[in-house]
Amino acid sequence: MQWRKCAWAVLLIVSILNRCVLAAPLTPIPRGDIAIQLQPMAVGMAAPLYGFSPPGDTHHLFVLEQNGLVRVLQDGVLLPTPALNIQSRVSPPLATNQPTDERGLLGLAFHPGFNDPLSPGFHTLYTYNSEAIPAGTSPTFPVPAGATALYKNVVNEWKMSATDPTVIDPNSSPRDRFVRKKCPEPQRRHARLWPGRLHVPGPG
Repeated sequence: MQWRKCAWAVLLIVSILNRCVLAAPLTPIPRGDIAIQLQPMAVGMAAPLYGFSPPGDTHHLFVLEQNGLVRVLQDGVLLPTPALNIQSRVSPPLATNQPTDERGLLGLAFHPGFNDPLSPGFHTLYTYNSEAIPAGTSPTFPVPAGATALYKNVVNEWKMSATDPTVIDPNSSPRDRFVRKKCPEPQRRHARLWPGRLHVPGPG
């Protein structure tokens, strides 16, 4: 009996010591020799989301503004004139007092054949944005139960200007011809257009 009591005492002591070891603070992480600094490339923009460069282009960065503008950074300098202005299409307008609203101009992608003169996608790109459903019309897509569909998501196809690599031809995307995808936007959700890919989430 005595040896059993001793064994239990040893186990208790070991358990207490293990807990003390586990509770000990971790060794501080040593400071490295790599420093990271953030420097603004452009200021005064309206909710910029992200930017993409055309394939193979190291001089131009196309930046989305949620309010419906596509801006261009040329060699790190923000050009004063937008590459594209679709503010008249984007709905609802950007509300600066609603920082969680994810509607607006939200996506941009360049066609995989952007640089191939023989490709139907030569100098072609796509934008993704929310638009209002016209008054007096009904959605052409299923609406989740209890949801009110006031907006739709639209993917439009555009061509670059034939003379200026910083301009998207605003007349190259007739609304009744180049709408590639319409889906419901009952809530503040959005998809992503990445180079060569389109990811559109469903509602819910």
